[in-house]
Amino acid sequence: MSTRILLVGMSSFDSGKTTFAGLLIDEIRQYSKSIEYFKPISAHNYWQRFAHTQQLLEQKRIFSADLASIKTKINSQKDEYILNPVHRLYVPTSSERPLSNLPGTLGLAGPDSIIALQRFSWPAGKEVRSTALVAEHLVKRGDLLLTYEQLQVLTLGIEKEAVNSLEEIQQYENENLENYVSSSFSHVEDGTDVVVIESFNDTAWIWEGLDSVDLVLVVGPGQVFSYEPERFRKAAFLQKLPSMPIREVTFRRVNDLLKPLSRDTWSPLGLETTDMLSGVF
Repeated sequence: MSTRILLVGMSSFDSGKTTFAGLLIDEIRQYSKSIEYFKPISAHNYWQRFAHTQQLLEQKRIFSADLASIKTKINSQKDEYILNPVHRLYVPTSSERPLSNLPGTLGLAGPDSIIALQRFSWPAGKEVRSTALVAEHLVKRGDLLLTYEQLQVLTLGIEKEAVNSLEEIQQYENENLENYVSSSFSHVEDGTDVVVIESFNDTAWIWEGLDSVDLVLVVGPGQVFSYEPERFRKAAFLQKLPSMPIREVTFRRVNDLLKPLSRDTWSPLGLETTDMLSGVF
């Protein structure tokens, strides 16, 4: 089994996990280790990450911008869809009136964040299989900025299932996400010395099938805290309600239950210390 490092965001947005992951990977290289980066669950907004969306349209694939920035650094030969098995695309509405929402649709945060598609991928032998849940009716009607032609490009070679509600997506996630993420992780971990696992926003423990890690680092602007891994995992599951997946437990909910082992400082220019890696390598 590889050495597993879990990165968790201190806050829900812009904690700096991906920038920190790149710096951490540079440090781990000093130990001559083979490294992979795993982003189990991710999402991006068509408009807010417009340049990334255009790159995806050129590549005829859809995956995390975080993975795009890290994959070249580690020179990984793994398929992007295995390194990032679940990815969701939000798209703003295209409406005749300002701030018009679409009733009874796939909106989570108003007219700027309609779920247009969500890709799920998993290894099948030597191949990678994928299914995309798509808001085909909204796209075909022209209700979103994403065109039907663009939708076809982003889901090229992927089996598609039309969905009309968030409940349909949640049901599919509940039935399949854990298995797809676990099987993808096993494929990524095979033959690799170190896997850096980046959580989604401030999710404390990203999927239930992750039974253990060797290091938990909670990342925020300019600082990073390390935690005892098993206590961190138990605290996350303690806060989990029977009806909710573990990925909905945020760091804020476990913060008061835990005491960090150490605090280190960092900036986008580099890590101030590498004490957080003591005892891992």
